[in-house]
Amino acid sequence: MHYFQHNIADYRKDTMHLTLLEHGCYRQLLDQYYLSEEPLPADEEKLMRLICARNEEDKNAIKLVLQDFFTKTEDGYVHRRCAIEIKAYQEKLVNSSKGGKASAAAKATRSSKAQVDVNQSSSDGQPTINHKHKNQYIGKSDRFEEFWSTWPSSERKNSKATCKSKWEGNGLDEIADKIITHVGKLKVSDQWTKGFEPAPATYLNQKRYLDEESNSNQNGLPPNLLRKPLRG
Repeated sequence: MHYFQHNIADYRKDTMHLTLLEHGCYRQLLDQYYLSEEPLPADEEKLMRLICARNEEDKNAIKLVLQDFFTKTEDGYVHRRCAIEIKAYQEKLVNSSKGGKASAAAKATRSSKAQVDVNQSSSDGQPTINHKHKNQYIGKSDRFEEFWSTWPSSERKNSKATCKSKWEGNGLDEIADKIITHVGKLKVSDQWTKGFEPAPATYLNQKRYLDEESNSNQNGLPPNLLRKPLRG
């Protein structure tokens, strides 16, 4: 590890008896411990070379520091605080790695599910919405049936599935009140009662619900497409 916290108050409390040389030796030993993330070598000659202790004064200072702050074991010189910090650091790395793998696995699962949805959509011919659209009404409908029941019954009232798809594709639930009111006015108008109403699919395709004048002749149909009254 290349970084560790240094509590100045705790350090000074534990090291008030050290000389300036011993302070320098102690910090060198701590740095080496954290960098290697393992106990310092038990072989003192090897340790002296590792931290560049060249003369007897430096070596004696290091030996005093080792006696005061480290415990010699089969694995080397152990420092209790260093061991705790290194263990916490290594556990954090392991947890971060697990979290990264879990995140990648979750992303892969979502991607796989999205592909399954697309394949299912292709097989049954129905659109699948796998993302949030800024218009909450697109891809769903709670008002289409109300529109359909408002439309006058005739031989031209057909292609319900096509009309529903057009309704949902354009997000017409958002303006359903306007459309249903418009159809309600038109179906009692002279031209519609005389058989000049369009097919509902035509009405939706041409967006006739946007017409300013509900009685405009442009909403009519040529004579060969007149509605035949239902016999009953």
